Amino acid sequence: MNNKKILAGIFMGIFLVALISGLTFQQSIEVDIKIVCINAGYCTSSAVCNVSIFAPDQTTLLDGIQATQAASLAFYNVTLNSTQTVQIGEYSVGGFCKDGSVTQLIDFSFDVTPTGKVLTTGDSILTTVLTVGVFFMFLFTFWGGLVLPFKNKRNDASEIIEIEKLKYFKIVLLTLSYTLLVWLSNLLFTLSISFSLLSQMTGFFQMTFEILLAFSYVVFVVTIIFMFVLGWRDLKLRELLLRGLPAR
Repeated sequence: MNNKKILAGIFMGIFLVALISGLTFQQSIEVDIKIVCINAGYCTSSAVCNVSIFAPDQTTLLDGIQATQAASLAFYNVTLNSTQTVQIGEYSVGGFCKDGSVTQLIDFSFDVTPTGKVLTTGDSILTTVLTVGVFFMFLFTFWGGLVLPFKNKRNDASEIIEIEKLKYFKIVLLTLSYTLLVWLSNLLFTLSISFSLLSQMTGFFQMTFEILLAFSYVVFVVTIIFMFVLGWRDLKLRELLLRGLPAR
């Protein structure tokens, strides 16, 4: 029963994109938040709105500041600078507006993503399917890289009698599995931005992706150098074997 509930939750998470307010802004840019006036879209010039804004980790960005009224008297606005929108996730806005005897609470949220966009339902489904596919491809290539032989074949006297050619395929599979792991972490990061089920893991997936991506250049350079050295060594061994000389 518990497994069925977990499975149902996963499938529900595919279709329910966590966008409560519908407001989405790009990470690390200035954000202008508009608050519509409470009296049928109009406020007098004496109306006052006090606003607080909290980051996804509940850090207070603005604490009870007075919002600026537009010249049209139709709305108020508060601004977050680029350093205040670094965190990815859901930001909370709270406070109140008072116009004469009318008082209304402010309570809504907005999202900050790397691109300023959030996956649509169709994109979310496609990304989820792609994530599952990449995950199994990663498992297959990593498993293949582990089980394929690397050492050259030897006789009872520990002399090399045959060069193991599958070692190169083994290296290619392991390198490919690393590439797929980088891709997988990026896909999980993308999904965590849009799905409430994964929202608490956004920072972790982002950090994982950035670390893996940074090391990918080192991995590829080392792999190329290693295969070149290995190929040169096997070429020398092949010459010895063709001449019938013992090779260790």
